[in-house]
Amino acid sequence: IPLALLCSIVGLYLIGATFNLMTLGGLSLAIGILVDNALVEIENIKRQISLGKPVQQAIIDGARQVAFPEFVSTLSICIVFLPIFLLSGTASYVFRPLALAVVFAMLASYLLSRTLVPTLASLMLPAEVRDETSREKRKGFGLFRIHHGIESFVDKLAVVQGGIVSWLLSRRILIAVPLLLAVGLGVLAASRAGREFFPKTDAGLMRLFVRVPTGARIEETAKVMADIQREIRAVIPKKDLLFVVENIGAPNPINLAWVESTAISPSDGEILVQLAEGHQPTDGYLAQVRVMMREKFPTVQLFFRPADATSQTLASGAPTTFEVRFMGRDVPGNLALTRELKERVSKVSVDRTRAAYLGITEQDAATALLAALGSGGTVAPNYWADPAIGASYDVQILVPPPDLKSSEQLLNLPVRPSAGGDPVLLRTFASIIEQRSPASVSRTTLLPTLTLVANVQDRDLGSVTKELNVILNELRGKQKPGNKIELNGQAALMESSYTELIGGLGLAAVLVFLVMVVNFQSWSLPFVAISGLPLAVAGALAALWLTGTPLSVPALMGIIMVVGVSTANSVLVSSFARDRLLEGATASEAALEAATTRLRPVVMTALAMILGVIPMALGHGEGGEQNAPLGRAVIGGLILGTFASLFNVPLMFSLFARVRKPDESIREEELADATTI
Repeated sequence: IPLALLCSIVGLYLIGATFNLMTLGGLSLAIGILVDNALVEIENIKRQISLGKPVQQAIIDGARQVAFPEFVSTLSICIVFLPIFLLSGTASYVFRPLALAVVFAMLASYLLSRTLVPTLASLMLPAEVRDETSREKRKGFGLFRIHHGIESFVDKLAVVQGGIVSWLLSRRILIAVPLLLAVGLGVLAASRAGREFFPKTDAGLMRLFVRVPTGARIEETAKVMADIQREIRAVIPKKDLLFVVENIGAPNPINLAWVESTAISPSDGEILVQLAEGHQPTDGYLAQVRVMMREKFPTVQLFFRPADATSQTLASGAPTTFEVRFMGRDVPGNLALTRELKERVSKVSVDRTRAAYLGITEQDAATALLAALGSGGTVAPNYWADPAIGASYDVQILVPPPDLKSSEQLLNLPVRPSAGGDPVLLRTFASIIEQRSPASVSRTTLLPTLTLVANVQDRDLGSVTKELNVILNELRGKQKPGNKIELNGQAALMESSYTELIGGLGLAAVLVFLVMVVNFQSWSLPFVAISGLPLAVAGALAALWLTGTPLSVPALMGIIMVVGVSTANSVLVSSFARDRLLEGATASEAALEAATTRLRPVVMTALAMILGVIPMALGHGEGGEQNAPLGRAVIGGLILGTFASLFNVPLMFSLFARVRKPDESIREEELADATTI
């Protein structure tokens, strides 16, 4: 385990990966299956010794017998991670390091099982065999008593399993009943479990975007923000609140490219809330703040933005979970579809004839207005670089806000003609009228764009996305040609990731099947090895449903791991059964012997994997919720997958294998090939 993990860390270092929750999750996931190759080999060597062979010969024969099945098993586990590498966008950067950590560890595990494990066995096992007699004498004392008790239990378990398999071999139709029930449970779980892109993590952060009525000055916005902060402090108990920070107004134009913000005017702001350690669930406080804002600040627009680093990464720049874009040049039609999202503004109307008579141009009037209102920086920015610290600042000259409180005061603004002459009051040639206009104008590929944003509360992302797509399809039918509606945000990423993962998993299944065709030299026996997969996948889905865990990309990765490990265990059973069939046993005899002989390595592999992911499945610690679905899917899938490998696979082998014994010359040739392999 430590050597394989170190090899995986070296591989991650070479590709430029870092230690983070995903790479550490991959390493912890790999711990459970790293012992698979070595465990199977040691168990097979012990079995060879029990047949009376010398230790050195038992090591050679045991290692040779499982070399190719272990190679196929390891390759199968690596292949099933292929869907992760087919992901695109943000999901690929998030989940690919986890898959690479597992693949590197598995490859190192196989190489070590071919080299280090036989060497250590040749050094340790001779002394153990010589000491077998003294152990028998001491079996009633201390750890030896526990050891022999476990050995006795496993032997009795093998007898019970052999009796069940033997009974089922004569009544094969009965196995269909529990199989159908298990698969039905999996289908029910898949339909009832919710869908998420990524598990929600409680980082103790809240990020509120607030927009007061458009046109408010920054000091008026600050008053509203202060009132909101007081109400938030009334909602969140003092013991759960660490600090609250306000960012009011649009960021400095110089820093706009570096500051992740949706604020566009002085009437916008953000409130950042950091909860104290040991706080109550953040989602509960989010719901209470929503209710409070609706009741006490009905004129204020509010939505919650991704607060922690993981949520911001998965959002890919979207301000909320859902971002629906209405794109096209049919702005009136799109406005109608977005319920005419407009804001009230004032417009200065210039009488061009009178202005020209006075020597005033539109540019003269615009320059005076922009300077007075403090908007000149967006048209003709003026920067000053501080030579001491190297920071740049935008510099503007504007009328002090307390001196400009009404439109009448604005009309008294003096405008100086560019051609020269005395200043002329703005009211001489202009008037102020009120009109409706968007607060901001956005474009996507030069097309005017209207954006609706929304979040999810008390429901899973998948069900809301499904209903939203139905509504959007109806709205698309009402649009004029050349206009379109796009769904962005986590909802769109979830749908694309699910599609890519499921498609990649199908491709991986085909590749695993072809690898097993090469291994078995048969087109029918690979179906035997994968016959337990429906049961394993059903177990993973049932575990997610029973624990109230929505389906997510980490959960799908857990299902992928279940597919790989279950396939590896089934390959061991079916490979042994095939070898016994070539040696002359009947299909039923080969199936029964394979089930009982491979009981120990299959159970130990499954137990090692389950015990290895239990801490992950519990989801304790900061960020533990991210990989908890993966661990729960693995545990549920391996529980049913192990039963499938030990009962379903032998029965399917007896059905698929040829009842008639093959010709002796053919059998000898195949047996020779198998021995060579």
